[in-house]
Parts: sequence; C-alpha cells; structure tokens
Amino acid sequence: LDRQYAQVIDDLIERKATKADTVREFGTPVSSSVDGNKEVVVYIPIAKTSRRSVTKVVNGVETKEDTTIGIPGKLKVTVASEGGAVTGKDGETTTTTGGFQKLGDFYLYNSYHLEGLVSFLDAPGEWFLDEPAQTVYYIPAGRWPPAESEIFAGRLQTVVLVQGTPAEPVRHLVLEGLAVAHTDWPPFTDNMLVATQALQPLPLSVTSGHSHPPPAAINLRYADHVAVRNCRVVAVAANGVQFERRVKHSRIEGCTITQVGGNAITLDAFARIDPAPADKTEHNVVCDNRLSQFGRTYNGAGILASFVADTVIEHNEIVDGPYLGIQLGHQSLRRPAAGMRGNIIRANLIRRVMRLYCDGGAVYALGPQPDSIITRNYIDDIRRSPWAGSRPVAGIYLDNDSEHFQVIDNVLINVGTPLFLNLNRGTKNCLLRGNDNVPEEAIMRAAGPRDRENRL
Repeated sequence: LDRQYAQVIDDLIERKATKADTVREFGTPVSSSVDGNKEVVVYIPIAKTSRRSVTKVVNGVETKEDTTIGIPGKLKVTVASEGGAVTGKDGETTTTTGGFQKLGDFYLYNSYHLEGLVSFLDAPGEWFLDEPAQTVYYIPAGRWPPAESEIFAGRLQTVVLVQGTPAEPVRHLVLEGLAVAHTDWPPFTDNMLVATQALQPLPLSVTSGHSHPPPAAINLRYADHVAVRNCRVVAVAANGVQFERRVKHSRIEGCTITQVGGNAITLDAFARIDPAPADKTEHNVVCDNRLSQFGRTYNGAGILASFVADTVIEHNEIVDGPYLGIQLGHQSLRRPAAGMRGNIIRANLIRRVMRLYCDGGAVYALGPQPDSIITRNYIDDIRRSPWAGSRPVAGIYLDNDSEHFQVIDNVLINVGTPLFLNLNRGTKNCLLRGNDNVPEEAIMRAAGPRDRENRL
C-alpha cells in the first residue's frame, strides 16, 4: 500500500469508521440487472475536472505544464453471467465473460480500486504511462528535481531462472548476496487479469496444475539442494522468490524482499493436488527472511505454500500487506489425502497484514495436513479494514477442510479475532492449546529473524 492510501486506512480505523463513513468517502455503488447481467455503477467522489501541474516526459525530455484533466463522475461495469468485472474507459460500459463466478451481493456495496486512466491523476506522486504516445505523465510529490532523479522502467520478468528437468534437476547451487530489482509483468489479456487469493490467475485447476503461474524475480524449476541466501529483492512486479515446480531439499534464508506486486515468496506455484514425486515440492526451509510491502499491485501474500510437504517456515518477519501473511495449503476438493503433510510454521513475527481484504489471516491454512504444526508465532496488529467484506479477519484461520493441525502456544496481540475455524466447510480434528492474547516474553523475543550464527 502506498503511504497515502495506508494513512487513509489508518485514519478510518482510528475513528472506528462505519459503512456510512466509507460511503461518504468513496461513494455508494448501485446495482441493477439488465438481460441477466449485473450492472454496477461505481461512483468516484472527486471533481469533474482538476487543474494540475504535470511533469511530462517524452522521449527522455521533461517538461512541466498546467493541464485540465477530466475526471469521470462514475464508471459503469457490466458483469455478465460468470463474468469478471474490469475497468472500462471514461464514461463507458465494459462487459467481460469467463472466470469470475462471484456475482451479486458478494461484491455489491464493496469497495473498488480503479487505475489505468490518465483522468485519475489527481494527487502528488501519481503517474500514468501512455504507451502508444511513449509519454509518461507524473504529478511531482514535493520537491522533485528531474535532473537529480532516477526513474526505472522494468523490462525483465525474471532476472534469475534456475531450470532443470524432471530427469536432471539442478543440484547443489547457492545463490548468495544477489541484489535484484525493477522487474516487469504485463499479465493482461483482453479480459484483463482475474486472480484468486495470493495472486493465482484464473482459471486454475488443482487437478491439472497451473500451466502459466506468475513469474518471479528469482525462479526455480526442478531443483534439489539449492539455497537462495542473503539476497535482496526490491520493487518487483509479480512474485519475489519462487519455487515454481518440483523443488526439494532447498532453502530461502536471510533474504530481504520488499515492494512486491504479488507474493514475496511462493512455494509450489504449479499447485497440482496430490502431486506425483516428479512434481512435488517438499523438504524445504524458508527462514530468517524479512518480507514487507507485498501485494502492492495484486492480492499477494507474504508466503504462499501450496501442495507442499515436510516444509519448515520459521523465524521470518512478515510485515505490511493487504492480505495473508502466510498461506499453507490449497483447496483439497474434500479429498482425505491431498499431498500435504509434516509442515511447520514456527516462531514467525507477523504484523500489520490483512490491511485491506477479508476472508484470511496472518496464518491461513487449507486442506488436510497430517503431522503439521503452527506454534510459537508472534502475531500483532491484525485489524479489519473499513473496505473489507463481511468474512473473517483472523490471527490464525483454518479454512476449508483443514485437518490434523496442532495450533499451540501462539501469541496474538491486538488481534480482533485470534482464531477462526471454518467448521461449516470441513475443518476438524485439530488440536488448539495455549493461543493467548497475553504477552509471553520468551515467544515474542524468539520470533522473527535470528542472527546468522544462531541459524541451524
């Protein structure tokens, strides 16, 4: 979240904003049904025109000019049956089909984030790229000397790709001390991007796996005994570091990953249920990383770990995200065995996540995972955003078919709903003990990254 947006959220939370407050701030969407389609009119509560001083960059030459920018009073989006809502042009109606399947009251009266039009430029720090004209429009934030400033435009989607094969995986490689920044990802088709939680583009079938997952700045496919260690990943468009498919006995440790469009770390982006050994991501460790400001463009998480086994996620600091801190597991389709087992989430420090969305938590689990444990994590400052829907926002959330978890001795401070179990969707056979909102100094001190000499 950019600072200005985060400040608005904090202000509304501070004064315990009601739905009426958000309506006054952002306008009330109205809905009607036309020929079986749902038409949503989203009101933009800003002036029709705005006089702004804009810095214009054309072919590397910068000029400053005053301009009057037209701003729409409302924007119409028509959602067809099983269609996905996308932003249209000023004053026009856009209809899409395919992929979404969440219509009607689920989204009616919720809030919308709109972008991609030059007419939305109305505040310092905002910019717009007119690709056909090769022109960047920018409203300076404070004193901005162009001659002394650097502007980066990413070109690569992946900077480091480690690519083996099922028969010959890459083995015994260490990537250490790398600095990677400013990647690009143009994901949009004619129907735009529709993604489910933690930046997983739809359609996604867990029975076949994801053929084209989002890219990552550092991406591994088919690898054994690889370490990504003490690297810095900053300002990347999609995911930060990713074990995409069949990565075993490997580590992501001591890295700083920040300003990420999607997930800071992804394990098993392929995401096929009960994967065969040739595709399974297992026996990996994610530890002692500092992850922040993820999900800046999409609904990303700090860490997404899908159909993984014998995976340890421990001693990470996960801070400032609009959605999940850690997602462990995936939709199991009610199968008693989905390939997930023996996973550990331990001694992580998770703060200020779930800052925008609902239906998630600092630690969020899915599916049956025998011999798995969530323990001694320190979770702090998990508050419901005024833009969130009605679904739970929790410290630890055991969702669809979560089973065989031990949730023990976690400290949850300043968390409205410390624990939520979705008992109506198959969550059962879990042990919960000692998860308190009372400060436990030993757990709190031990949570988060360790010094190098203290790592296993």
